[in-house]
Amino acid sequence: MANYLDEAFNWLVVLLGAVAAAMSQFPERVPFLLQGSLAVVRIFVFPFVILVILWLAGSLARETGSRVVLKALSWIYASAILAIDFVALLFGSVPIVQEMSRIVMPVYQFFVLTPGLAILFPLIFYIFLVRPRMRELYKDSRIFHSFSKQALLYIVAIALLLLALGVVEQVFGVMPMSTLQ
Repeated sequence: MANYLDEAFNWLVVLLGAVAAAMSQFPERVPFLLQGSLAVVRIFVFPFVILVILWLAGSLARETGSRVVLKALSWIYASAILAIDFVALLFGSVPIVQEMSRIVMPVYQFFVLTPGLAILFPLIFYIFLVRPRMRELYKDSRIFHSFSKQALLYIVAIALLLLALGVVEQVFGVMPMSTLQ
C-alpha cells in the first residue's frame, strides 16, 4: 500500500510541476493583481521546491514517526498548492471563466475565493482521501489518533505555504510585492 500512496503523491507532484511550468511561461495569464516573472516564480515555483524538499525528507527519514509526520505535512501542503494552482489555471486560461470573473466577480472576491479554497480544500482532501489511507498504512502511528496533533500539522502546512508565497512578508511590510515585478 505504501507504493500506492507514494505513487499517488508522485503523480500529484508531476501535475503541480506541469502547472507551475505552464503558468511560469505565461505570467500575463496569471490572474493575480501583481504580475511579473518574479512574482509568478514566487507563486508557483518556490512552493513547489519546498514541497519536493518536504517529501524527500519524509521519504528518507529513518524514524517512522518522522516519516509519517513529514509525509502527512507534504500531502496537506501539496493539496493547498493544488487548490491555488487550480484557481489560477481556471481564471487564467478558460475564456468563459475569465469573462465571468470580469463581469460578476470583482478582484477582492477572487482574493477571498483563492485563500478560502487554499484553506478548505486541503482539509477536505486530507481528511477524506489521504488520512484514511495513511491510517491503514501506519497503524501504529499516534498522530492519526490525536485531533490536536493533526490540527497542528494542518496549521503548520498552511503557515508554511503562506510563508513560501510571501504573504507574511507582505502583511508585515518586510518586502512589498512591487519589488517582485
